[in-house]
Amino acid sequence: GRGLEGVMRHNRLDIINLAALLKPLRDAFHDPAAYGARIVPAKLHTEGEEGVYAELLNNQGILDSSECLELARLAKRKGAWCVAEAALCPLVARRDPAAMLQLAKLCEHQLGDIERALELTLSLAALRLPPKDIHIRLERLESKRAQQLAV
Repeated sequence: GRGLEGVMRHNRLDIINLAALLKPLRDAFHDPAAYGARIVPAKLHTEGEEGVYAELLNNQGILDSSECLELARLAKRKGAWCVAEAALCPLVARRDPAAMLQLAKLCEHQLGDIERALELTLSLAALRLPPKDIHIRLERLESKRAQQLAV
């Protein structure tokens, strides 16, 4: 029952991570000396990652919420802000609180879109169970917006 569901979800997350590792693994195979012991914690490299992300985004319809969040996390970690945003937007449209929070953070810190971050945070605060530190985030965003308007 429930135990098997958790195993299957974990396996699906592993598949997403494996897809992100294909390019670095291919590179390591062709030039193992360049990678040495770093093959084990392989990460996406800058060349060709767009194709991997595009493939994952094209198949986003078969990913569940946690898998889309994982894709966004990987993209964000590599600085692929547009990919992270594209992975989060469908979840935000469905009012997924985790995605709303992650997109608000992305807008605030990486995209520099304070208005959108504030809008997302206000929507998140209006949910039945908002994050406990939401008031701190709202105060910070309102302060940033005021600073922008004063310029």
